[in-house]
Amino acid sequence: MLSFVIIFLGFSPSIHSQSSDASGMQDLKKALNPPSSLGWDDPDPCQWKNVECSKNDNRVNWIQIGNQGLTGSLPDSLSKLNAPQFLELQNNHLTGPLPSLNGFGSLQRALLGYNNFSYIPPDFFAGMNSLQVVSLDYNQFSSWVIPDSIKSAASLSSFSATSTNISGSIPDFFGPDTLPSLTSLHLSFNNLVGGLPASFSGSLIQSLWLNGN
Repeated sequence: MLSFVIIFLGFSPSIHSQSSDASGMQDLKKALNPPSSLGWDDPDPCQWKNVECSKNDNRVNWIQIGNQGLTGSLPDSLSKLNAPQFLELQNNHLTGPLPSLNGFGSLQRALLGYNNFSYIPPDFFAGMNSLQVVSLDYNQFSSWVIPDSIKSAASLSSFSATSTNISGSIPDFFGPDTLPSLTSLHLSFNNLVGGLPASFSGSLIQSLWLNGN
């Protein structure tokens, strides 16, 4: 009598996560058409220049592709990545809307300035609990207001959005009670109105740029 043993193979969450990272990075490559100097030819994005992955699970941690002359738009599928700590795309020629990065809980540094992005979604900062540095300078977004979701970034030390078409007033949460680590706030050359918020009292902000409003 023959007996049959049926083995069910499951996929671990880490394998699925690695697959999502690879898919998201391939979509980013197609969208940006990076120069050959970046060497983004290997099927494994962890082998790409200016991309770094964690050693224990091969999740994409760093994407540092500033100053590469890149064109194109960021794909919505960038949200497939949920472990990046550094996202540095500054000083390129990127266009179109910024995709929502809602849930990038590990992101510490987002350098997106000096591009041609056209729109920043209201929930862009939602869930970014580890965020420390943000630079959006010199992107001509459609008119936007600084969203309340930034309040969740309790470790934020620098927020820079010079000449990004911000309207409305300065929110009353840039003070020490909500953002105790904030030392740099650059909001020059926007369309801000009103006075300074009361929460600035006792602030640790050392560099405050508000000219041109």
